[in-house]
Amino acid sequence: GYNLVFAMERYIEDADVELAYKVVMGMLPEEMYKDQQESVEAVLSGWRALDTGSMGVLSRDTCIQALRCVFAEKTDTSIAGLEYAASADQPGNEPLAYEKLFADIDDEMNQGFFAELLRDQHLEERERYLEDLEGALRTVAAADGKVSVAAARRALSVVDPSKMSRTRDLNVYLARMYGVEETTLSLPNVEVPPVLVATLIEGLKRGLVKRGALGPPPHPQEVVKYIKEWKEARDRIAAAKEAARLMSLGAEKAESAASVGRTPKGMSRASSKEKLAAAGGPAGGGSNGGTASAKLPPAT
Repeated sequence: GYNLVFAMERYIEDADVELAYKVVMGMLPEEMYKDQQESVEAVLSGWRALDTGSMGVLSRDTCIQALRCVFAEKTDTSIAGLEYAASADQPGNEPLAYEKLFADIDDEMNQGFFAELLRDQHLEERERYLEDLEGALRTVAAADGKVSVAAARRALSVVDPSKMSRTRDLNVYLARMYGVEETTLSLPNVEVPPVLVATLIEGLKRGLVKRGALGPPPHPQEVVKYIKEWKEARDRIAAAKEAARLMSLGAEKAESAASVGRTPKGMSRASSKEKLAAAGGPAGGGSNGGTASAKLPPAT
């Protein structure tokens, strides 16, 4: 036991080791470790399903969009960070060797920037969620600092709106926060007493905490479907932009063609010819055939 803890403390900077350490020390529930492992596997499984030719590589855009499917609740900033980390691991514009993004890069089993950041985000997002929820709960708390179940639902609807459509997940949270069975929350004429904010947060920490669904991550075929729809939408947008560009180009050509031979405003054809003749050029269209007569030298 002690040797294991000592070894973990030595490599605590590693995101995977940090999570395992916190689980062993009772600072985090075991579900957090399981959820992270399932998420990583979901990413890899999704990428493999998209790699229909089993080439071991995918376009960078496809890899990143697949992350949006697996981690639907991640912010654009978080996704951008993962994209940057992947580029740091594999610089250039070539397709990503996606399996290598999770491979060990040295003898101490350290992983690259992408894998480390993904694991770091997993913990950071939990902490941010708890902070946001605590703030929302304090906003709806009564004068004595306690929060009713109805008020807690309102706080959760602000911090985690998607939970409102997932009754089972919502009840899991509330039951944990109030220290009651899930069925108690739906029993008629049973009133759960209000609880202090700090107690609610401590209760919630006893299990998995994350935005969105508490269930398993998307199936690989859901990722494939998501990418198919994303590519179709991308192609439609590109086609619409190209059509708009061609229409604009056609309008410019039509305007240019219409302006050819157009007499400048305020100048008649006669005055135009006169000005050309005065400049030494052919006036054109004269009564004697359209050219000025050349003066012959006098006969000798």
